Amino acid sequence: MPRNTHECKWSDLRTAFILTETYLEHNLAVFHFSNHSGKDVILNKYLEFYDLLPDTEFTRQEAIEIGKPLFSERTIDRRLDKFRKAGQLISYKSGTFQKRK
Repeated sequence: MPRNTHECKWSDLRTAFILTETYLEHNLAVFHFSNHSGKDVILNKYLEFYDLLPDTEFTRQEAIEIGKPLFSERTIDRRLDKFRKAGQLISYKSGTFQKRK
Protein backbone atom coordinates (compact mmCIF):
# COMPACT_ATOMS: atom_id res chain seq x y z
CA MET A 1 0.00 0.00 0.00
CA PRO A 2 1.61 3.31 -1.03
CA ARG A 3 2.23 5.92 1.67
CA ASN A 4 0.97 9.43 1.26
CA THR A 5 4.00 11.69 1.23
CA HIS A 6 4.22 15.41 0.88
CA GLU A 7 7.20 17.34 -0.30
CA CYS A 8 7.98 20.91 0.53
CA LYS A 9 10.51 23.06 -1.26
CA TRP A 10 12.59 25.55 0.72
CA SER A 11 10.86 28.37 -1.13
CA ASP A 12 7.47 27.04 0.00
CA LEU A 13 8.65 26.81 3.60
CA ARG A 14 10.10 30.33 3.46
CA THR A 15 6.81 31.64 2.07
CA ALA A 16 4.88 29.91 4.87
CA PHE A 17 7.14 31.56 7.48
CA ILE A 18 6.67 34.98 5.89
CA LEU A 19 2.89 34.55 5.83
CA THR A 20 2.86 33.38 9.45
CA GLU A 21 4.95 36.35 10.54
CA THR A 22 2.67 38.75 8.64
CA TYR A 23 -0.49 37.25 10.16
CA LEU A 24 1.01 37.46 13.63
CA GLU A 25 1.89 41.15 13.15
CA HIS A 26 -1.61 41.90 11.89
CA ASN A 27 -3.24 40.03 14.79
CA LEU A 28 -1.12 41.91 17.32
CA ALA A 29 -2.03 45.23 15.69
CA VAL A 30 -5.75 44.41 15.78
CA PHE A 31 -5.50 43.21 19.38
CA HIS A 32 -3.70 46.40 20.37
CA PHE A 33 -6.66 48.49 19.23
CA SER A 34 -9.34 46.15 20.55
CA ASN A 35 -11.19 46.37 23.88
CA HIS A 36 -9.09 43.50 25.26
CA SER A 37 -5.75 45.30 25.08
CA GLY A 38 -6.28 46.86 28.53
CA LYS A 39 -6.14 43.41 30.08
CA ASP A 40 -2.75 42.93 28.46
CA VAL A 41 -1.32 45.87 30.43
CA ILE A 42 -2.42 44.23 33.69
CA LEU A 43 -0.95 40.89 32.61
CA ASN A 44 2.36 42.62 31.92
CA LYS A 45 2.30 44.10 35.42
CA TYR A 46 1.73 40.63 36.89
CA LEU A 47 4.63 39.24 34.86
CA GLU A 48 6.81 42.18 35.94
CA PHE A 49 5.94 41.41 39.57
CA TYR A 50 6.82 37.73 39.09
CA ASP A 51 10.18 38.68 37.54
CA LEU A 52 10.94 40.92 40.53
CA LEU A 53 10.44 38.07 42.99
CA PRO A 54 13.73 36.47 44.13
CA ASP A 55 14.81 33.11 42.73
CA THR A 56 15.58 31.96 46.27
CA GLU A 57 13.01 31.24 48.98
CA PHE A 58 11.07 34.34 50.09
CA THR A 59 8.27 35.19 52.50
CA ARG A 60 4.87 36.69 51.85
CA GLN A 61 6.02 39.88 53.58
CA GLU A 62 9.03 40.15 51.27
CA ALA A 63 6.74 39.70 48.26
CA ILE A 64 4.46 42.45 49.57
CA GLU A 65 7.43 44.82 49.92
CA ILE A 66 8.54 44.00 46.37
CA GLY A 67 5.05 44.43 44.92
CA LYS A 68 3.96 47.55 46.83
CA PRO A 69 4.77 49.94 43.97
CA LEU A 70 2.57 47.88 41.63
CA PHE A 71 -0.36 46.47 43.64
CA SER A 72 -2.26 46.51 46.88
CA GLU A 73 -1.47 43.92 49.56
CA ARG A 74 -4.67 42.02 48.79
CA THR A 75 -3.86 41.87 45.07
CA ILE A 76 -0.36 40.58 45.87
CA ASP A 77 -1.86 37.83 48.07
CA ARG A 78 -4.24 36.81 45.27
CA ARG A 79 -1.44 36.87 42.70
CA LEU A 80 0.84 34.73 44.90
CA ASP A 81 -2.00 32.23 45.24
CA LYS A 82 -2.59 32.19 41.48
CA PHE A 83 1.13 31.75 40.80
CA ARG A 84 1.13 28.85 43.26
CA LYS A 85 -1.93 27.20 41.72
CA ALA A 86 -0.44 27.62 38.24
CA GLY A 87 2.73 25.87 39.39
CA GLN A 88 4.96 28.92 39.01
CA LEU A 89 5.57 29.12 42.76
CA ILE A 90 6.08 26.39 45.31
CA SER A 91 4.95 26.89 48.90
CA TYR A 92 6.64 24.43 51.26
CA LYS A 93 5.14 26.07 54.35
CA SER A 94 2.56 28.73 54.96
CA GLY A 95 3.74 32.21 53.95
CA THR A 96 6.94 30.98 52.27
CA PHE A 97 7.43 30.67 48.52
CA GLN A 98 9.99 29.82 45.90
CA LYS A 99 9.92 30.06 42.13
CA ARG A 100 9.72 26.72 40.36
CA LYS A 101 12.93 26.07 38.44
